[in-house]
Amino acid sequence: MTGRTVALRCMLIVLVLSGCSTLGTRDGGRPPPSAAAESPATEAETSLSQQRTGIRKSLAIPQPTPRAITFSLLRAREPSRLRIHFLPIGTGSCQIVECPGTNATPMLIDCGSKGVGDFDEAMVRDYIQEIVKDGQINVVVSHSDDDHANLIPRVLDPSQVSSLWIGDKEKNYKAPFRAWAREFKRIADRSGAFFSGNLDENWINDGDAVADLQCGTANTFVLGVNNGSNPNANSLMLAIEYGTFNAIFTGDATSDSEAAAIENYPGALRTTVLSASHHGAETEGSNSVEWAEATRPAYVIYTAGYRSDFRHPRCNALAVYREAGELAQVPRHSLQCGTERGWSNRTSSLGEYSTHASGLIVVSAGRNGSDISISCSKGACE
Repeated sequence: MTGRTVALRCMLIVLVLSGCSTLGTRDGGRPPPSAAAESPATEAETSLSQQRTGIRKSLAIPQPTPRAITFSLLRAREPSRLRIHFLPIGTGSCQIVECPGTNATPMLIDCGSKGVGDFDEAMVRDYIQEIVKDGQINVVVSHSDDDHANLIPRVLDPSQVSSLWIGDKEKNYKAPFRAWAREFKRIADRSGAFFSGNLDENWINDGDAVADLQCGTANTFVLGVNNGSNPNANSLMLAIEYGTFNAIFTGDATSDSEAAAIENYPGALRTTVLSASHHGAETEGSNSVEWAEATRPAYVIYTAGYRSDFRHPRCNALAVYREAGELAQVPRHSLQCGTERGWSNRTSSLGEYSTHASGLIVVSAGRNGSDISISCSKGACE
């Protein structure tokens, strides 16, 4: 490991998790809005065994390494706060939720990448393991695309998972993930861990909070799942509600997915933090005007790779949420978006961030939503 690599990892964790600043908010936990501104199964199982050995070895290092020292700087979270980590893993999506409450089980929502990001696979694994420690974690996978699922078998041992929820059809997932999931289910038969896959079309638990996905003292709702004929439309859409703070995670939701969620929860989707559909794409109607108006987020997070061929987030998607008129006013920061012709480099004074421009993004919130803070590893986040 070079000194440059160690320095980069130290900078990412220290800058983000040392606590940068706090945004004042108005009643309801939302900041004041402002006008818009600028393989076969046997091979897979062999691979899984190797991955599990690697994970265990990484957790049994007898002496501190530079990376272990770096992660020891991760500031302890107050039990009364909910914290969401958006990892900069390139073209993909990986979110970890530290749930409020003493010894609350954290939650991983998607983790996969098709490109190079600020965090490599080892950093993703170590970051997640530092949060899980000797405990368990709930895992939610929105759908089968690699950029949402392929890192999970590499960074988590199945024995660490308390419950596993997957959107889309199990058969659509790649062999390494299916092998990992089979091992989880084998362990779950003995341990009592919970598995939920091949959910019915548009299953939402009758609109009630999902007890087996409880996020500490926060409630978890399924907004919709399996609402189309392709993996993107089948994304499991999730909402976490903590007092007056709300966060929505969309996977690669299409306009059909978004429309189903709006119909399932009419007038009840307004949110504080929104992870934009499909990394900020506009294909298949993602990030529709109707969705932006239904959610009216104060903050939108785009998980996307630096100058990827997909050019996410798209400038048109940014415009949709700006026009909804509820984005928080924050200090000016860098933001890139794409068009059919290329990239546009911008600055913004609104609550819109991308992992390729802002790096690691951490959102921290209290139950009453009166003190939301956002930290990032690149440039100004607030």
